[in-house]
Amino acid sequence: MKRSLLRRIFLSLIVVGAVVAIGSCTLSGPSGIDIANISSTYTLAHVYITNHSSASWGSDWLSPDVIVPGGSASFDLSPGFYDVSAIDTTPYTVYAYSVQVRSGKTVTLFFNGTTLN
Repeated sequence: MKRSLLRRIFLSLIVVGAVVAIGSCTLSGPSGIDIANISSTYTLAHVYITNHSSASWGSDWLSPDVIVPGGSASFDLSPGFYDVSAIDTTPYTVYAYSVQVRSGKTVTLFFNGTTLN
């Protein structure tokens, strides 16, 4: 009887410990920004992504590729705040400022031909 009770208590503690351990785990995958071209006519030719505190746009992250209407592209980034510039082939430029990328999360920005948000 005593042994049975101790065994139940022991198994209960194992189960509680497992639940606590699983509950405290965080699943994390890649962090970054996806850009989806939802316009029906405009092709994105250039994408610039820079840390929000940077004074320069730096290099084209998309070249030599393009994002055709209905297409998308993914860019892996560390968590932080970023400014994004996208230029279509006309060339029309759109911006998204202070885009927050969180650990293990991907932010999707939509280009509709006139805005990037």
